[in-house]
Amino acid sequence: MISADLPDRSALDYRARLSPWCIVQLSPDLKHTTVQRFRKRSAAEEYLKAVRQLNRDRIYQIVFDLEAN
Repeated sequence: MISADLPDRSALDYRARLSPWCIVQLSPDLKHTTVQRFRKRSAAEEYLKAVRQLNRDRIYQIVFDLEAN
């Protein structure tokens, strides 16, 4: 039974493939959290500048999500 409240998994995968550039927050225990996804690297770079200025005590990085493609 499929719930109407949950989005289709294939739709989520498709949306992730459209936006392979990610901003991730790195933590000391070698884990990462995806903060935002982008279609273009230039958009990710601009967002990274802003988020680094707002949160100087955290580490952020741009990554290309190979699994999304």
